[in-house]
Amino acid sequence: MTADLSLAEFPGRTFRGTLVRSADAITVTTRTLLVEIDVDNPTGTLLTGSYAEVHLAVPAQNSIRHLKLHPLCKRNFKRGAKSSGW
Repeated sequence: MTADLSLAEFPGRTFRGTLVRSADAITVTTRTLLVEIDVDNPTGTLLTGSYAEVHLAVPAQNSIRHLKLHPLCKRNFKRGAKSSGW
């Protein structure tokens, strides 16, 4: 999966990388996800541990799932009758 990185230190500049792995869990308090992204950095412009805004190119899902629904509970609905609940 490709990723575009933007850093505050380099306004208007984007760096392209590849998602290598993630923590597979979002931190509830900060709403962040720890990830590792490989970026070509031959000149050493990017420093290890830098914070960046990351945009991931998530592939679209073209499949549609059909579910067959079955009633969980049958009830008789007659005019004037009281429902006994679920």
